[in-house]
Amino acid sequence: MTHSAPKEFTITFKGVSSAQANQLAEELRSLLRREMGNALEVTRHKEDPNTLDEGGALIILLAATAAMGVHSPNTMSEALLTATLVEFAHQYGVEIQLEDKLGQIFQIAKNISHTVMEEVKHRLQKFFQKDKDDQ
Repeated sequence: MTHSAPKEFTITFKGVSSAQANQLAEELRSLLRREMGNALEVTRHKEDPNTLDEGGALIILLAATAAMGVHSPNTMSEALLTATLVEFAHQYGVEIQLEDKLGQIFQIAKNISHTVMEEVKHRLQKFFQKDKDDQ
């Protein structure tokens, strides 16, 4: 059995003030901890070390798990993270940007319809898979 390495993503909020980004980061961090428990590690990140706030970005580290095919815990964690991020963007009307450690970017638009949400979830799953293939 092989083990996959932890996957790291930086999440930022586009088109919002620093104060709004801080509030959104805290809301999303709380939600992810509640929804996903130990499946990920989520920490606040300061993009500007000179500010006094905790930071309006999040670092997401998906736990390393045994790679056991399509129904592995990693795949389920990615599916839950995908659904949570798309729903959060829709609910808060905010654009979310994910960047992986290779600099690949995926954006989740704000104010997307429920029809489009399913397509975004599908594309985000492919984004996670691409990162897995590059490791």
